[in-house]
Amino acid sequence: MDTVTGSLALDRLRRDDPRAAAAHRGALAVNLVLNASWSWVFFRAHRLPAAVVVAGALAPWCTFATVLSTALWRRNR
Repeated sequence: MDTVTGSLALDRLRRDDPRAAAAHRGALAVNLVLNASWSWVFFRAHRLPAAVVVAGALAPWCTFATVLSTALWRRNR
């Protein structure tokens, strides 16, 4: 999701459902932390078992992002 689209979606959520907006912001923060963590754990720390765990957490995140994107797409046709 690019910055403009993400900002517009978050603005609409903030207006229509503040609790959903807060959850969305939290999910985005988790995504940023997971992505940064995997890169650091894999490339910098060379901790392969930990990298597997972080990658596994990223996989459910991608599933969540797919479901969220689909729901928003259906609502905004």
